[in-house]
Amino acid sequence: MINANQLFKAGRETKIFEVSDRLQVNDFYNESGYRMSSIHGKFSRIKFTIVDITKGSKDKAIIGEFNFKPTEWELLQSKLKLNGIEFNEKLKKINMTKANPYNKIGDKIEVKTIVISYETGLRVPRWKIVITTGKAAPKEEFGYDKKTYTKLSETNFMLDDLEMKEMVLYVSKFLKLWEENNFSTFIKNREAFINRAKKNNYDEESLDKWNAKNSTTDSFSSSSGTNKQYATGNQKGCCCSNCGKVVEKSKADITLKSFGKVLCSECLQKKFRNK
Repeated sequence: MINANQLFKAGRETKIFEVSDRLQVNDFYNESGYRMSSIHGKFSRIKFTIVDITKGSKDKAIIGEFNFKPTEWELLQSKLKLNGIEFNEKLKKINMTKANPYNKIGDKIEVKTIVISYETGLRVPRWKIVITTGKAAPKEEFGYDKKTYTKLSETNFMLDDLEMKEMVLYVSKFLKLWEENNFSTFIKNREAFINRAKKNNYDEESLDKWNAKNSTTDSFSSSSGTNKQYATGNQKGCCCSNCGKVVEKSKADITLKSFGKVLCSECLQKKFRNK
């Protein structure tokens, strides 16, 4: 499958590891955007994917995915720049867990965990990336109830020292260039928000109304710098509710009507695969 957003790829006989650009410019229509002047949008991510067909392809394949916020990637890459011996002496392993309240699995929510370690017990030491997918009951305010957690799948991928170094350096360089290239778009989006605020006397009580995305005049700035218009009349209509990927109007309207939220093709397939 063609993936123009692919930043790095490594393959083995039955597994593929891929890093993708899921970055988005802050459009200032979302609260997380206008409360903090960040160049990145709410769903701006660097995505790790492992495709494991050890037990079979298609519906038998195990797909592990984990998304990093740009700030999380900056912290991660600083640790992964250490050589394996230094990594083991200072960190031993990296362990991150995230609950996704937008991705429902029955009455539970999706929980993702990634563990990165440097395995020295092998004939040739390698970096090991393990991605685990599970589900759990959500807590009322934030997170999930650990007592209700159930593991659904787990897969791993091994990278040698050269592959890890190549991946970290390229993704970090790409992120820096992406931010430089999209800075002007970010400034334009911020100025447009300030102008909307001025026209409405900076009225925070009615902010949700005067800052709602108008499908006929406003557009969403994607990582490619192109603009796409939507007719859903709100922020949820411009991107996938699960991963934030830009969704065309026709597809957005169909999934919103059928499932109560906007879903991209990838997340729609995942929804049926998890059933």
